[in-house]
Amino acid sequence: MNHDDLTAKSAKDAKDDKDTKDTKDAKDAKDDKDTKDTKDAKDGKDTKDAKDVKDAKDAKEGLLYRDECYAIQGAIFDVYREMGCGFLEAVYQECLEKEFRSRNLPFVAQKELSLSYKGEPLNQTYKPDFICYGKIIVELKAIKEIAPEHKAQLLNYLKATGLELGLLVNFGTYPKVEIVRIANSNFRDFSVFRGSRILSHE
Repeated sequence: MNHDDLTAKSAKDAKDDKDTKDTKDAKDAKDDKDTKDTKDAKDGKDTKDAKDVKDAKDAKEGLLYRDECYAIQGAIFDVYREMGCGFLEAVYQECLEKEFRSRNLPFVAQKELSLSYKGEPLNQTYKPDFICYGKIIVELKAIKEIAPEHKAQLLNYLKATGLELGLLVNFGTYPKVEIVRIANSNFRDFSVFRGSRILSHE
């Protein structure tokens, strides 16, 4: 093989090596893109799934006892308009009782409820500020702001009593009262109120 043939062969080998490298680089780039697309699609699906769950939760909470909640909130707004913020919780409790009565809104105030642990009754009891319509807990606060532990406490009350919805009301905020809806996603129809319908405000 003469010098020209060796030169031509070396040039061909170099071109083949470059083509092979280019093909490998292109394949690697495509694999990286496919991996990224797959990850993006998965992330997008996860985000969509999370959004769907949140939307379903929001829809459930938004529709749950809607008319009853409007009635309760109307009474709460009237008390706040009349009294404003700055009083102790007991003052708002008494005012709200009067407002509920004037509106013929069914409620029970500070009824002692039994609790259980693994099916066994506890000596400790729970007294919600109000139970309205026999199914909605209304807990009152007169503090600077509602903290996560206040929400967790109400959720625990809902789970312990078997009720499905609670309203956490803070009269301590300005310029308007704060109302937080808490839904019991683990609701079961085993209410502690069996044999005792809480529908009267007498």
